[in-house]
Amino acid sequence: MGYLVCGNWIGWSSPATYLMKHNKTELDVTNYGMMIAMYDLGNLISPIPCGFLLGLLGRKLTICIIGPLNMIAWTAILVWPSRLDVLYAARLFAGLAKGMTLCSIPIYVGEIAEVKLRGTVLSMFPISLALGMIGIQSIGQVLDYQQLNMLGLSFSTVFTVLFLFMPESPYYLMQKNRRDQAEKSLRRIRAKGDVTDELEMIEKTVAKQMQSKATYGELFMNKSNRKAFVITAGACVFQRLSGISPVSIS
Repeated sequence: MGYLVCGNWIGWSSPATYLMKHNKTELDVTNYGMMIAMYDLGNLISPIPCGFLLGLLGRKLTICIIGPLNMIAWTAILVWPSRLDVLYAARLFAGLAKGMTLCSIPIYVGEIAEVKLRGTVLSMFPISLALGMIGIQSIGQVLDYQQLNMLGLSFSTVFTVLFLFMPESPYYLMQKNRRDQAEKSLRRIRAKGDVTDELEMIEKTVAKQMQSKATYGELFMNKSNRKAFVITAGACVFQRLSGISPVSIS
């Protein structure tokens, strides 16, 4: 559902720009560009700090930060619907939440999902993103500006409340030498009594990861890592140059 909320923010700008005219908030080209850029700016700067938070606070607590960031952003534009500075700040907060979502949720899901289901579950992320974007663009045709923002806030609130009941990743708990809690978390996730074999596999995997400490330098010094980085970064760059952002927000 975190990706659905991200899709809401991406698709929000299309109906919101039209509805703002009826809310006495005129956007010229510069204002509109700033509104879009603040979202991408937040998306740019939050993943690296999020990576540190995932190791420091844990997967669950880090993801729990995402919901309040989105809720603050939606609430701000609800309370001050005509202020451009608030709109910019709200979009920045939403961008921070998006960057954290894209960084943390795939890691969390990858660690709690069964191997045979992992690919299927992860493939739902882009679908959820598209549904959130298309959904709010479609519903926005029959809502006023404040109703549109209330809809966005409601999705963020539901995500925040529901995730409070999710367990911590057993991988993270094992990394922190909290084996009993890792076993308890895994039992809850799998909803079955005997998780001994999987717990031992997690323990071995974590021990192997802890022994081989990776550095950022290896990303460029190792040939296979460098190749993967170039392919991934290149795909992202060409995706943006293809015009995906203007198409998504228009």
